[in-house]
Amino acid sequence: LQEANIKLRRLASTDPLTGVANRRRFTEAMEETVAAAKEAGSMISLVMLDIDHFKKVNDTWGHAVGDDVLKDVTKRLESNIRPQDLVGRLGGEEFAILLPDTNETVGKIVAERLRAAMERHPSRTSGGPVPFTASFGGVSVAYDSDDAKPDRLLAIADEGLYKSKNEGRNRVTWSS
Repeated sequence: LQEANIKLRRLASTDPLTGVANRRRFTEAMEETVAAAKEAGSMISLVMLDIDHFKKVNDTWGHAVGDDVLKDVTKRLESNIRPQDLVGRLGGEEFAILLPDTNETVGKIVAERLRAAMERHPSRTSGGPVPFTASFGGVSVAYDSDDAKPDRLLAIADEGLYKSKNEGRNRVTWSS
């Protein structure tokens, strides 16, 4: 019974395709991180990304290859962050990375490193190599900022993400 409960909890909190936190779990983690930041007096950074022209990937190579790209993105994200950071799939081809105890300078460096990791090599998929890029938006806030609320952080990072897309994609836009 305990194993079944653990499995149910895992299923309820992770994205079934990629294995990273789902939107609900990611939002819960943001709330926990904000509370911990208030206690420690630290900063938080949040990075959002969206795979550029992902519909074209699915339309050209099919959804199975698109799924391979999503899994590859997850691996690239997780291999370029610290153990205390959290990757979440917010939906479709949109992901977020929560960076506790991270100021704006470090947050921007992480986001740029992630962007370059997407651009550098095509994704190895069941249909062959698939080149792709991603657009990024990010924000850093102090624990005591009015913006240090999960919904507000997501909205600010999302604004940066869409600014990156509108300015040509494959870039990082940071909101201060």
